[in-house]
Amino acid sequence: MNFHSNSTKSVKQLVTEGLALHQRGLLEQAKSIYEEVLVRQPRNFDALNFLGIIHAVSNQLEQAIELFTKALKVN
Repeated sequence: MNFHSNSTKSVKQLVTEGLALHQRGLLEQAKSIYEEVLVRQPRNFDALNFLGIIHAVSNQLEQAIELFTKALKVN
C-alpha cells in the first residue's frame, strides 16, 4: 500500500489510515499522514491529538504540549 499518494483521500480517510499505522507502531508514517491532515485542516482535533501522542512518546514534550493545547482549543 502506498501511503504517499493521499491527494484524493478525504481527511477522515487519512486520519483512519494514520491511526491504523500508529496502532501498528509505524509512527513516522503515521506522523506524516497526521501532518498532511493538518495542512488541509489545521484545526483537526484527531490529527492534533494523535500527533501530540507521537511527540510525547518520542520525548518531544514541548511539541506534544503545543499540539495537545491546540487540540483542546478546537474541542
